[in-house]
Amino acid sequence: MKKTKPTEYYGGRIKNLVEMVAVMIAKDPTLATNLPHLHATLGVNLEGYGKRDKCFNCKRSMKISVYTADLLDALLLLAMAKEVKKNLAKGMAFTDANKVHLPTLKTTNGITKRNTKCDYLGFLKQPENWRGSGYWLLTTWAWKALGGEKVPKSVKYWEGNLIGRSEELTTLSDMFRLHGDLVKSQIALRKAVRSDYRADFQDYNPGDWSENGGNVQPSML
Repeated sequence: MKKTKPTEYYGGRIKNLVEMVAVMIAKDPTLATNLPHLHATLGVNLEGYGKRDKCFNCKRSMKISVYTADLLDALLLLAMAKEVKKNLAKGMAFTDANKVHLPTLKTTNGITKRNTKCDYLGFLKQPENWRGSGYWLLTTWAWKALGGEKVPKSVKYWEGNLIGRSEELTTLSDMFRLHGDLVKSQIALRKAVRSDYRADFQDYNPGDWSENGGNVQPSML
């Protein structure tokens, strides 16, 4: 019978750290009550201890990624919502209508590529059985934003896991207004306007979307 090769695991550095602390306190009991001195001493004796950029134990990056909702994210939500409305007009049930094919969505490539970021922000979701299909749905968060409600302006992720949403809130109207004001100021200063998206949201009215979010199934959030 063929023997299964035993699985190996990285032991990490915690065991040595604990043992070193025990020895240090045994030699100098005052370290137990003078924690700043204890940490400073460990930093001198252990390479990487106390560094914020990498985990002392596994050396993985501790960098937090922050994603902030902006104009192009808002335009993607609006373009998708318009597609959902077209589907509803065809008599489709909301769950089926709220299934948008991004590769064929009538908007720019730069906007459709915001799908991953909008996923991080909690605005879009692609169920497992849709993977690779190009189809995405608008979540309750997205419908709230489309309906004029305030939503967290940014989110924080570490190692692909959501660790928090900002207390600062925003609305789609805020994002559209900011862009509109910027374009107007550039025109007033007779500066070249690189990107003018005002035509894409000039017909946006939060009241047009205020009732859709309640139809999103909890499993699709």
